[in-house]
This record gives sequence, C-alpha cells and structure tokens, in this order.
Amino acid sequence: ILIADDDVTFRETVADFLRRAGYLCTGVGDAEAAATALAAHPYELLITDINMPGNENLELLHKLHRGQTTVPVILVTGYPTVPTAVEALRLSVVDYFIKPLDFPTVLPKIRHAIDKGRLLRSLQESRREASAWIGTMERLEQVLLAAGPLAAEKKEAWSIDRSLGQMATQLLQLMINFKAAVNLANKSQVGEAIDLCTTLRCPRLTQYEEAVKATVDVLERTKYAFKSKDLGLLRKQLEDLLSANR
Repeated sequence: ILIADDDVTFRETVADFLRRAGYLCTGVGDAEAAATALAAHPYELLITDINMPGNENLELLHKLHRGQTTVPVILVTGYPTVPTAVEALRLSVVDYFIKPLDFPTVLPKIRHAIDKGRLLRSLQESRREASAWIGTMERLEQVLLAAGPLAAEKKEAWSIDRSLGQMATQLLQLMINFKAAVNLANKSQVGEAIDLCTTLRCPRLTQYEEAVKATVDVLERTKYAFKSKDLGLLRKQLEDLLSANR
C-alpha cells in the first residue's frame, strides 16, 4: 500500500496500523513522489491526501486517470467538500475518508478496495489471454486456408499441431484467470458506491435526524387520535429514512 500525505504523523500512524494488520506500506510526502513510486512498483492500493503539495486540484488523480492506472485509490482529507467528493466519484475513487480515521471502520474498506483492484487486474489478464487465443485461432485458419505444394504438407501439419497446442494452453490459462476473477468477485462486493451524505457528515445532520425522530414519535403517539392513511404512510417513509441513514 502506498500512503501519500505531507502530514508525517498521520502518514506514519496509518502505515503503522496497516503494518500491524499485515500489509506492506510505503509513505511519501507529495504527489510527485507518489507518481514516481507508482511507476516503479505495482502497489495494490493508494491512500492519498487531497491537500498536499502537487495535488491541490486532484492533479495526481487526473494523471492516474489519464494513464488508465488500475491501482485503486482511497482519498483522505480533513476538509471535505461536495465538489471534491463529486470529482472523486468521477475519477473512480473507491472510497473517501475524513480525518481522523476510525481504523476499525476503515480496515474492511481497505480490504475491499484491494480486492476490487485484484479483480480488475484479473479481468484484464483474462482479456489479454482471450485476445492471444483469438490471435492463435486466426493464424491457424490462415494456415488451413493457404494452398501449397505437396512438399509443404509436412511443414503445414507441424504448424497446425503447434497452433492447436498453443490454443489449448491459452484456453487453459484463460479458464484459470476467469475462475480467479469469479472467486474475487464472490469475495468482494464491488458494486458499493460512496455515500456523499454520510461521507461529508453535514454539521446539521444530527439536528435533522433528531427532528425526524421527534416527528416519528409524534405520529406514533397520535396515530389513534388522527386516523389518517396519509399520516401513516408519512411515518413509514420517515422511519425508512432513519433506518437508511444508520
């Protein structure tokens, strides 16, 4: 895991926690150093601060996005904003954490992000194997369609046998890679999305929750005094809203 943050204390604290959880970690202090490290080593996850040198406008993420880098990215910030969260979604950031981190909550999400990256790489490898298999098939078709003298029959037979052997090997590898992708997909719920409301934790969110709870309580206490189907439906909608926010 690569941790990019100009706050040395935060960077080392996160790295120490992840090392105790069994991960290998490297820390850098700015976007340029992060890009260099990512180019030199196949990291499985990037945890990066937003407000650090070279990344004030998410330049690092834009660079990774343009280069189609497959490393999953988790953003961390002490100053969450809606524009930043929306841009993170557009750039396919897998999660968005607010400092200080709650490590017991963060750790499962880090595992999920790494699993998602492994699944993506497995699918890409399967696609490369499939392309190689199709290429071998096309070459075999060309050999079979080519008309040649009888003297070339032995050489042609050897070429066909070799191509069939390559196709068998490539198909086996494709099946192995596809099975690995299926296992990773079953292990990780890759369809999860960032919940902006929960992530940003609006300062008034607690007040809103309390107001909704109070409304539900009033509707519950007066449901026999005011027998209204509309009020009953309203209470149910508010209760569902509270449940979804927990």
